[in-house]
Amino acid sequence: MSNRRRNNALLIALVAGVGCKDAGTDDTAGPSIAGPDHCGDIVSDEIWSARNNPHNLLCDVSINGGTVTIEAGVEVRVQPGATLRVADGDVESGLSIQGTPSDVVVFDLTDERDEDELWWGGIGIYRQATVADLSNVELRSGGERLGAALYVEGAEVTVDGLTITGAETDGLRTTQGARLSEDSANLRISGAQGWAAWVEGDVAHTLPSAGSDYTGNAADAVLLDNATITEEVTWEDLGVPYVIGSLVDVGGTLEAPAALTIGPGAVVLFAEGASLDIADDTSVASFYAGEPGGERVVFAPLSGNDPGLWDGISASRGIQAVELHNVDLVQGGVDGQLGAALHVQGQIDVLLDGVTITGSTGYGVYLRDGARFHPDSADITITDCVGYPVVIGAAEAHTVPPEDYAGNDAGGVLVFGDVVDQSVTWEDLGVPYVIDGDIRMEGYLDAPAILTLDRGVTLQFDTGAGIRLSQSGGAAGLITLGEPGDEVTMTALRAEEDGFWEGIAAYHGVQEGDFSLSYTTMNWGGMRGADAMLKVQDAAVFVDNLTLSNSRTYGFYLLDDAWFMEGSTGLVLDGNYEHGDLPAGYLHTLPTDLSFGAATSSDGRGRGYHVIFINGSRQPATSATWRDLPDGGAYWVQRSIELNGIAVDPVVITLEPGVDMWMGDNTGFYIANDGGAAGLIADASAGDTIRFIAAEAAVAGRWQGIKALTHCEDADVVFDNVYIGYAGGAGDLIPDANLVLLGCDATLNNMTVEESNTDGLYLASDAVIDNSTFTSNRICGINIASGSPEIGANVDTRGNGGAGVCQ
Repeated sequence: MSNRRRNNALLIALVAGVGCKDAGTDDTAGPSIAGPDHCGDIVSDEIWSARNNPHNLLCDVSINGGTVTIEAGVEVRVQPGATLRVADGDVESGLSIQGTPSDVVVFDLTDERDEDELWWGGIGIYRQATVADLSNVELRSGGERLGAALYVEGAEVTVDGLTITGAETDGLRTTQGARLSEDSANLRISGAQGWAAWVEGDVAHTLPSAGSDYTGNAADAVLLDNATITEEVTWEDLGVPYVIGSLVDVGGTLEAPAALTIGPGAVVLFAEGASLDIADDTSVASFYAGEPGGERVVFAPLSGNDPGLWDGISASRGIQAVELHNVDLVQGGVDGQLGAALHVQGQIDVLLDGVTITGSTGYGVYLRDGARFHPDSADITITDCVGYPVVIGAAEAHTVPPEDYAGNDAGGVLVFGDVVDQSVTWEDLGVPYVIDGDIRMEGYLDAPAILTLDRGVTLQFDTGAGIRLSQSGGAAGLITLGEPGDEVTMTALRAEEDGFWEGIAAYHGVQEGDFSLSYTTMNWGGMRGADAMLKVQDAAVFVDNLTLSNSRTYGFYLLDDAWFMEGSTGLVLDGNYEHGDLPAGYLHTLPTDLSFGAATSSDGRGRGYHVIFINGSRQPATSATWRDLPDGGAYWVQRSIELNGIAVDPVVITLEPGVDMWMGDNTGFYIANDGGAAGLIADASAGDTIRFIAAEAAVAGRWQGIKALTHCEDADVVFDNVYIGYAGGAGDLIPDANLVLLGCDATLNNMTVEESNTDGLYLASDAVIDNSTFTSNRICGINIASGSPEIGANVDTRGNGGAGVCQ
């Protein structure tokens, strides 16, 4: 046993038989005037007066009845290890220390002690204390036995001018709901070998900042026990940090919500794995930190310099407000499903103003289930995070302010796919938007949901993600505002691999003018099963310098009533599996300056050529010109083309010189086959031939041929410098030939018609033919069934399987 403990035991034994010296003898005369020596229980009111100084605590003193009043100027000398306790016997009792600024009360060790006996036990105040006022008192060298110089359990204490110095453990310790009253002030704690103060989290707000000083201790901080805050409280700047050891939870009720406010300049440190949780699915709360123009508030780890040292700040569905001004969040947020330095869940606007977030192993800010940035959010820096700096839903992504999100391992703002039911604009954030899942734009007829991408915006799509406009029938649109040198980019997230993401799909609810792509690049999309990187059905799209490249399927796919709007320009198709597909009725809407980059892949149906496919979802309903494609590009007809107008408004298709029509198996080119007025003008020049040829293979009969029937107009069927080959396949119209003219008095000049599975030319009209060759056809070069055609001397019909001319 140490000398100190031996002496304590001896002292207690010596005084046990005599008790405390009592100066008062008359219980009816009011509080007694106690003598200088105190030991054992006090069960009635006492007054300790300065005129009896010094007062000596020879052993443990317990006030278990009445109130002890200690007047100004009293000096209390305490034996090592001895304590003064108030209401520790569960009897209502009190302690009132009434020092003044000029005449303080002092508790200190007795002069008679060994050198190693350096502390006394401390003052303990317990739940049944009815009076606990400590004014202008100094506690020196206490706390050996109670864990703190001032230990409070379940009681409320008022301190004003309390100075605690040299505590053996902590300066102040509160537990089981104990707190300081709102009138407390001027608390000064120094020299403690433990924490300045150790309190429960729900009473930390009762520590006074006015006139207080908590510095100069072994641990210059206030340690917070786990607790739930159920009222509106403020943690003011104490000049030392608050330390959260594990969890502080903030949550009230709907009738009485809780709120935690962190005052300007305050510092909150977190032990490893600790967190601050605001509200949950059953409680209601708000969270505020800092103020505009105020000193910075800091949330940081207790020790270490590694990312993710604490779990972060989390607010769940019961959250009513989150507002942070001039705040630093340092190394919080542990990697995990919801790991973030700041995680907010629920329908709420989160205001971040002057906020810096660094060093999360998860995300920087994670807003979900409707949480979004307040419009006044600004001056945000999120860096050195392992995860994305911001995670947010698609419906709220437009609220992300364009601040500093660079320097994170996961570059970009992660956007979860969702339905967006209003018009929004996504600004350039300096980092990409990373799209995880489909963004579905679905608005209303009088309020369409239009997604506008500002110049410079980059979208990176995760596997299978895309943008869908009006898929469920709601009015929607997409507008990109790229400019030269500041384009909008839509690309794959992780790999330059065709088909990595789905693409953009637009449907019937997209109104004309609400779908516009300007100075935009789309690449590595069009995953298998998605039809195209740009799919449009029953809607119009305007393009102004749009590049579609490296699609796994089509670059673009237009079907039914879908077309490129008038004035579209600058469409570039580069390295797609198939470049494009659109209805015959809207083929003329292709931008006039369409250009190609790399050809379609050699293993695609395009066989290494530039091909635009023509589908039959809509047939031509108006006269139009089909333009020659650049770089040897060709049209591939996937379904028979049928031209049918009316007598006063015939449908006439004009083919520019050089047009190549690749005819798919069993397809045909029908003119006026349903009795409508129609025509075809294929008027080229030598060296710029218009061609109709089998697409799949150079085998006779692969396609059905060109068939112009009775109601074609004489002037509207012209062939000049045209090649027709490998047709004459059996079809639903008889007869079969490469070219059939039934009652259609067309003009044919400089023709080459060959490799038919039947006749080269079948005539039942007064056609005019000159300077042409009909050869290598299985039956006749020209078969005249009726009419009086004019066949010029320069027509060559040699080399056919039958006669050159059959009549």
